[in-house]
Amino acid sequence: MLNMRIVFSNQTVNELVKALQKAYKAGDAKMVRRISALLGLSRGEAVIKIGNTLGVSRSIIYEWLKAFIVEGVEGLKPKWKGGRPAKLTGGQKKDLSEMIKAGPLAAGFMAGGWNSAMIQELIEGCA
Repeated sequence: MLNMRIVFSNQTVNELVKALQKAYKAGDAKMVRRISALLGLSRGEAVIKIGNTLGVSRSIIYEWLKAFIVEGVEGLKPKWKGGRPAKLTGGQKKDLSEMIKAGPLAAGFMAGGWNSAMIQELIEGCA
């Protein structure tokens, strides 16, 4: 097993602390977790301990470290990893939102509140 120690400069630690404060203010839990892991490494904490504390695997912490080394704090920001494209256009989403706000009676339903089947029917009508 290879033992390695990462040493952060004071300037780097200060940058991470500022980014952590910004993430807390923004309510960005993912960035808080990622920066906290790196600050733990800067204090010499074991990766396994950091992982257990934050509820993540060691490999994830190493991915965050790599992203930070390569791209700085920007590299820690979560990136969209794909997913199914939206079926509705922006205009259709806006129309759907307005219909939902108007209520089920305005959309032609005989109910005072929305349920998932009614919303599904609205979506199908928009598509």
